[in-house]
Amino acid sequence: MAYDVAMDDALRHARLAALRDEMDAIHLANKLYWSSTGRSHEADMEHQLRQERLDQLRREMDELEAQERSIA
Repeated sequence: MAYDVAMDDALRHARLAALRDEMDAIHLANKLYWSSTGRSHEADMEHQLRQERLDQLRREMDELEAQERSIA
């Protein structure tokens, strides 16, 4: 039982770290997008997809953090 809780905790922390890394990469891509001039339709669509992914990441992080709080 204690092993399961420790493993779940380790997996949750690893997932949170992966989510943060992905968010950092998206933020960098968005920064480059906003600093560019003459953006194409394709660049606009990619930006929109990144925004949608950020929303998904935030929701998943919220769920993981809520689980973490309920355990503590």
